[in-house]
Amino acid sequence: MKKILIVGGGVNQMPLIRAAKAEGYVVVVVDYAGKKCPAYAVADRLYDVSTQDEDAIMEVARKEGIDGIISNSEPSMLIVNSIAERLQLVGNPTDGIKQLTSKGSFRRLQRRVGVFAPDCHEVATEEEAVRVAERMSYPIIVKPCESSGSRGCKRIERFEREIIAGTFLECSRYSRNGKVVIEEYVPMPSLRTIEGDIFVYGDTIIWEGLYHTTRAGWAPMVPMTYTAPMRMDERRMDSLRSTILRVLQGAGIRFGQFNIEGYFTHTGEFFIIEINARQGGNFLPRFLRRFTGIDYNRLLVTTCVKEEAYINEVATSERPHRFAMMSSVYSQEAGVYQGLDFDPLIRDKIKDVRQLVSAGEAVEKCIDGTSIVASVDLEFDSMEELDAFTPLVVDGIRVRIV
Repeated sequence: MKKILIVGGGVNQMPLIRAAKAEGYVVVVVDYAGKKCPAYAVADRLYDVSTQDEDAIMEVARKEGIDGIISNSEPSMLIVNSIAERLQLVGNPTDGIKQLTSKGSFRRLQRRVGVFAPDCHEVATEEEAVRVAERMSYPIIVKPCESSGSRGCKRIERFEREIIAGTFLECSRYSRNGKVVIEEYVPMPSLRTIEGDIFVYGDTIIWEGLYHTTRAGWAPMVPMTYTAPMRMDERRMDSLRSTILRVLQGAGIRFGQFNIEGYFTHTGEFFIIEINARQGGNFLPRFLRRFTGIDYNRLLVTTCVKEEAYINEVATSERPHRFAMMSSVYSQEAGVYQGLDFDPLIRDKIKDVRQLVSAGEAVEKCIDGTSIVASVDLEFDSMEELDAFTPLVVDGIRVRIV
C-alpha cells in the first residue's frame, strides 16, 4: 500500500487528503495545529510538526518510509521538494522552485531563457528602495518578493520618497524573506488576462486548465471572474506554450501543478506575471474540475507516488467541456456585511453561491486576493453566451454593507 506525506492539515489541504484516501493510500500529515487541525479526523497518522521545520518533517518522512510527498501551501513548497530530492522521490530541484517562488529570481530566470521580462530590482531596505525607484520610469509596480495572492502589490504613478518608503515597509511585511521587488509596469491591453493551472509529469503537460480572468477597473490587480474554456488562436497559443515551456525547462521543473498568470503585451509577446509552485487558491481546483472534467487533486496524489493510470487516462481520453464561470466577489468599501445582491440578468445562470463571511461580520475594501467575500459559480449554454455575460458579472454581483 502506497504511503503519502502531505505537508499541512488545514482546510486547503483537505481535498488532497481526501483524494489520497480515496486511492487507498496511507495518509501521513504534518501540521503544527496537531489535534486542532481538520486533518486530524481523516489522516491515518498526524504529527504535531511545523510545516516550516524541514528537519522534523524529514524525520517523519524517514520514520514512515513514504512513497511520495506533496503540499499545496506555497510557503511549504521549497521544503516539500527539498525532501523529495533528498529521498529521491518524485519532485523538482530545489533551485528550480526557488527561482519560481522569488519574484526577483523569477525575472532573472525569464531573462536567462530569453523570454519577455520587465526591468526589475530586488531591494532589502527603505533606502535602497528609494534609490532604485528614483531612477526608474513610471508607473512602477512594487510587490513583496516572496508572497502570493496579490498581497501588498501596488502601482505607483510618480516618484515620491515618502510613498516609496511606506510601500516598501508594507510589502516587506508580506514577504517571507523581507525583500521587495520594484519593476517597470507592463501596460495591460485590457482587463482580461490569462490564468490557470498546468500539470507537469515528466514530458507530459496537461494544458486544459488555462482560462481567462477579468478584473474590475476599481481593482485592476485582482482577478474577479474566471471564464473557461479559454478561446485563443493557434499562433498565440503556440507562443504562450513555448514561453511557459522555456521557463519551466530553464528551472528544471518536471513535476506538479503550477498556477500561471500572464497576458500578451501590446507588441504581442506573452508576459508571464508569475508561475506559482502550487495549485491555484480560492476554489480554483473545484473550478478546474467543473470545466475540464479532470480531478487535479487525484492527478497530484497519484503521480507523486508514481502511479500513472489516471494521468494516462487524462492525456488520452476526450471529456465533455462546460462553459463555466467562477466569480470571486469583493467589496468596494469597508463595512459590515449584510449579504449579496444579484443583477436579475444573471440570476438564472448562477449554480452555486459560497459566502465566506456571515451577516454582521466586518469586511474590508478589496486590497488583494485575501479580501474575498464570496465565490459564485455560473454556467452558460455556449461560448458566445459566456463572452456576452462576462462584463455583466463583474458589476452584477454586489456586496451589501452598512
